[in-house]
Amino acid sequence: MYLANVLVYGSVKGIHNLATAVWVGGLMQLSFVVLPVFKNRLKEGKELRPLLMDIQKRSSLLVAISIPILVITGVLESWHSKDFLGFFSFGNTYSALLLIKYILVIAMICIAISRKAMMAFANALIGIVVIILSGFCSVVRT
Repeated sequence: MYLANVLVYGSVKGIHNLATAVWVGGLMQLSFVVLPVFKNRLKEGKELRPLLMDIQKRSSLLVAISIPILVITGVLESWHSKDFLGFFSFGNTYSALLLIKYILVIAMICIAISRKAMMAFANALIGIVVIILSGFCSVVRT
């Protein structure tokens, strides 16, 4: 039974981490590498807007796949933790950090739905905070 639990939880955790890397990693790449290079090279010319729209369309597919995976695996991870007291609980440090993380992820989803390329930078920064909060959640588990 223990091996089955390890395999299931390890798979859930791995899939969650992969979806996080795809979404937040893509945001970071777009915000800190692609957009600045394009803006410097194309200087807001006629070529820039269609190019950015094409990149956004392609990256939106990855985000659309990643979000439901993150929600499902995130809920499963929460239920797996002995420290999880509920979705809106501040009863312990772990649950409080997780609640803050949920709020930030909801903000990221709203930004992603709005599909504003200029918001990619803000979304990337929020994503970095979410990843850092995940690290703290791992550390405070008892």
